[in-house]
Amino acid sequence: MAFHHIKELPRQVPRHRNRHISDVVAVLTTTLWATAALVTSAGGAGTAKPGQQGMGPVTQCAMSEHTCTNGKCVPLNKFCDNINDCGDSSDEPRFCTPCNRTYYGNLGLTYDLELHRPKEDRIPYICVLTFTAAGGIHGDIVQVTLESFTVGKFVSYTQNGCPDGYLQIAEANRQNVGGMWCGSSWGPQVFYSETRSLILTVKLFRLARDQSGYNFDFRIQFKVLSRESAVVRYGGAQLGGKLIQGTYCSRIFSSCDKKICRLQSPNFPGVYPRNLTCYYAIRQQEVPQGKHAMIVVRQPKGNLIWISTQTPVAITKKNDKEKFVPQIKTWQECDYVQDYITIYDGYTTRDPVILKFCGGGQSVPPSISSGPELLVEFTTSPFGTFINTPPNMNALNGFQLEIEVKFVDIKSPTYIENKRLCEFWIRGTGRGVLVNPQHSLAPNTTCLYHLQIEVKFVDIKSPTYIENKRLCEFWIRGTGRGVLVNPQHSLAPNTTCLYHLQYRSSLPNYPRRGDSMTSPLSRFKVWLSILKFDLAPKFGTLDDTAGGAVQMQQQQSEDCAGMLRIWDGPLRESPNCKDVNCERDTALKSGVLTKYGQNYTNLIARFCRGTVPRSCEHGLLMIQPFVHASSEFVTLELRNTESTALRPLNFRLKYEFVDLQQDGMPTGADTDCNRRFVSSMMDRRDPGVFRSVRNVFLFGRGGSRSFRCVHRFEAQRGERVRVIIRKVMTGNRTCASRLDNDINRSYCFGDTSIKLEIYEKPWHDVVAFPRGCVCNSTNISDTYLPIIYTSTSRDLEIRFTAINMTSFDDASVINFEGSFEFIKSPSSCRDSRRKFGPSGHVDMTFGVLECRSRPWLIEPSADHFLYVQTHGIFIRRYDPQVYQSVNTSMKTSATHKCTTKSRVILTTGEGVSVTACPLDSDSSRRHTIEVFSSGWNRDFSYLATDPPRVVSVEFLEAEDGDFAFSWLEMSKRPPQGLIDCQYRCPELEACVNASVWCDGKSDCPSGYDESFTHCSALLRLPAEILATLSVVFLVFFGAFAAYVYRKIKRTCRGSSVLQTRLKSLSSMDTAVFDEKDQIS
Repeated sequence: MAFHHIKELPRQVPRHRNRHISDVVAVLTTTLWATAALVTSAGGAGTAKPGQQGMGPVTQCAMSEHTCTNGKCVPLNKFCDNINDCGDSSDEPRFCTPCNRTYYGNLGLTYDLELHRPKEDRIPYICVLTFTAAGGIHGDIVQVTLESFTVGKFVSYTQNGCPDGYLQIAEANRQNVGGMWCGSSWGPQVFYSETRSLILTVKLFRLARDQSGYNFDFRIQFKVLSRESAVVRYGGAQLGGKLIQGTYCSRIFSSCDKKICRLQSPNFPGVYPRNLTCYYAIRQQEVPQGKHAMIVVRQPKGNLIWISTQTPVAITKKNDKEKFVPQIKTWQECDYVQDYITIYDGYTTRDPVILKFCGGGQSVPPSISSGPELLVEFTTSPFGTFINTPPNMNALNGFQLEIEVKFVDIKSPTYIENKRLCEFWIRGTGRGVLVNPQHSLAPNTTCLYHLQIEVKFVDIKSPTYIENKRLCEFWIRGTGRGVLVNPQHSLAPNTTCLYHLQYRSSLPNYPRRGDSMTSPLSRFKVWLSILKFDLAPKFGTLDDTAGGAVQMQQQQSEDCAGMLRIWDGPLRESPNCKDVNCERDTALKSGVLTKYGQNYTNLIARFCRGTVPRSCEHGLLMIQPFVHASSEFVTLELRNTESTALRPLNFRLKYEFVDLQQDGMPTGADTDCNRRFVSSMMDRRDPGVFRSVRNVFLFGRGGSRSFRCVHRFEAQRGERVRVIIRKVMTGNRTCASRLDNDINRSYCFGDTSIKLEIYEKPWHDVVAFPRGCVCNSTNISDTYLPIIYTSTSRDLEIRFTAINMTSFDDASVINFEGSFEFIKSPSSCRDSRRKFGPSGHVDMTFGVLECRSRPWLIEPSADHFLYVQTHGIFIRRYDPQVYQSVNTSMKTSATHKCTTKSRVILTTGEGVSVTACPLDSDSSRRHTIEVFSSGWNRDFSYLATDPPRVVSVEFLEAEDGDFAFSWLEMSKRPPQGLIDCQYRCPELEACVNASVWCDGKSDCPSGYDESFTHCSALLRLPAEILATLSVVFLVFFGAFAAYVYRKIKRTCRGSSVLQTRLKSLSSMDTAVFDEKDQIS
């Protein structure tokens, strides 16, 4: 048995330290005896214990058992379980721990193991448990079940999800993926090893201070299984592919037409690891002649699929039926937990995505590749917590997918030959049958049928050790960022270490002691993030009885025996100050460097034990002090008065040289990201380059939640601006830009929290109008780039906006790049296109052809709105303030009705635009495009600002035709109960100017302003004249009626006398016949 070497103690020891040395010797002796017991247990039979020599042979114990001093054998899990299982307490030695041990087991047995809550002085607590299946009766794989689990608290799946502690699970001879589990489990969780050994690492950094916040409970069961009994994992003849060397779980499958192939998640059917990406590549190499191979991936059994997809709301619900809705979720529905499977139509992640899904409890529909290759990607988030699937699902953890190979005729139009283009050509003189593609298609796919992708070693170049033993000094120069730590060795008492951080200058010589300390102006500043500063208590002040009280007392008082100070600027020598803060009475103004000996500098931060750092703390992450210097040079002074062997001093900080340079000229403060590019102040006329800001303090990683940078281009008279956007990166936001080829403008769809917009100001004193939007050029195909836009005016703006940034966002993931050029504008375009007035009518096709694309600007008078109409076929309406799905298509059926390539765009002051196909002025009424200025449909009585009410009208891709538009100024009608306006358009519910009333042109959509009831000259006479005329008319009408009456009466009277005379005559001269004498 081998013991660790112990260095001989000095012969002369001060009396006051004898008690401490005796305690140390006692502890070492007990530790040595415990070590002897462990070595004996591992060695098995034939190993003698101290004090047992000559007692005869010791009982032979299996590797899954612990050998007691009395020869008894107990299972390994009985060691240090607070129970005297041996009978002689040899399995419970002093200071023993179940941690950092390897456990074996026998087939058919289940073993319990529990870790007890550590004490406060044992924090941080780290425990490593190794479970090994040694083969034979000791099994082939390991099963570990978490019976009760609480480690720290769970915060997030993606960002710092386990701040208080976590559990990590690793495999022997496999790459450590580093995923973490924390929080509390809601039931048993089972792990199965992929190899013979499973390694569990438990770390706890913080204990809850009260019982209600209890954050540690760890009780498990483990057993070993034979490969033959692991039916679910290995199956009968199922083949799990060949593991790619150097990877944790990526596998290759081939020839699955001749054997049964199954895709399984790592550790299936147990819990899969976190922080993992697995690639399963399936390839069919042998294809029958005249056939084409396609790969099919499916799982008809829903209980073999469960990929975590829960939200915190579902976790907190008590009713299991409310927690889960057993279903497969797809695409963006899997982005919360970020555990999902992605299936690619090809062998690389550059190939089209067939399906992205998560969840479970339902069958997975078949995903069929278009060729003999298919890639399945399984991704898990870095952090996780244990959540049970509902009892009614009976689902296993992870997934198992079935693989099938399908063959079709190589000459049949049933598969895509080019993955990026779904197109089929059928040529011949006979006849046949067309069917749909016999494989899966990616979203938004269009197919065309044509009938004809520790000695301890440190980096020799790292600032972790002293090269000169007499001088502790480090120089860090560069333009990037890194991490500084304390020297990784002991320091002598009264040692001062200086850390010089400087931007890498172009000067050949850098300042050293005694050299000139003048530094050139730099575009960089230094940013420090203090991650840790820890000075151990004074040696000998802590013991087992009074440690807590002494430690609390130390924290309440300042102890600067070890100290870290940060100086703004270079130092020739370590300052000799009268106090730790180097405070002195000075009349100098704030911001001017102060002289300390031979140094001109300022102290910007100080760190001691038990005191809050005197630093300019950053507002984003209060758990870390952030310091940034006013120049490109920072010096860190680390000073200790005692040996660090007795009082270890540890610090850790991140440094970064912040790039402050920006293209163009500032428009305001130096820290502002708004820039100007003025043609008159530029010597060269070649295209220039402009880029996004790189100052980390404007991004999420630097503490800012949002920013808005405007690059303004100002041309001279007779010039205009042309910009080319070549790259736009917005991180992992789900945003897509789509180009409208008819008008050569791009639009943004999806998550537009980060976007680049092109704005143009037709005149200097008017509002800018949007002319395009670009977002993430890394999420979708970059075929729409570059975006080229040429202004029609002299002022152009590029607005780069970012909101809701996270600590992972900086200039490396959020940026853009483009070029600009000032070019000459057409000299013939001199007509005024800025219109005013209560109404108007404009012919859009007059003037020179190249000038017709210049916009018209219609401006209403104060407190009025605009109503603009034109004849055309509506194509699209785009509102940048309204969310639109990332899958929104730019194609519409209306474009097929257009007989011209011309387009008319009407844009309000808030950026809402309507695109239409223009029609002749004599077109039917139903093809009218109407636009109201901003604010017409809203109540602004409670708003402080009034939106701009102007309207811009553009005529793009100009062609000849009778195209026109008109506008009408209007105001809102008074509320009900008040006097209504005299001149109005009822269909618009608007009041209009009196000048448009009966002016011979119909300004209201219904022509109400030109109706006869309003526009008759007679009806517009004064009321007095109308009354007089009415009386005269009535008198005339009465006289005329009397005359007619008398005339008729006279006529009727003459007729009556004549009839009387005729009757008299007839009675005398007419014969009278008797009835019976009538002649028939």
